[in-house]
Amino acid sequence: MSEKKPYQKSILHAELEKNGWSVASVSDSKEWWIDEIWELNLTWSPIGKLAYITFVNDPDLGLYVWSAVASPIHPLDRGQDTSREFHLALGNQWESGLKKFVDDLNLLRNSD
Repeated sequence: MSEKKPYQKSILHAELEKNGWSVASVSDSKEWWIDEIWELNLTWSPIGKLAYITFVNDPDLGLYVWSAVASPIHPLDRGQDTSREFHLALGNQWESGLKKFVDDLNLLRNSD
């Protein structure tokens, strides 16, 4: 079982809400590399726009959540197109990258 990072997830959740995103659902995955997936729903214009945040386990050990990945599509596999994904490392300095991560996620509002 992976370390859940509840503190980081609660702070991220609050930042998402401040930027018009709601967490519509949280799902677990059978994939070893995924801790959980948040389906996001935009409550600001354009209302209803979807995005996803995938909490990724450490690829070496699979025991710790080591990053969050935002994307406009539901993660299918580790080899999917990453050109529109944004990453936030959840290590010691994670808060320094939080604003950029949310700003990057907000770029998905107007993407196809």
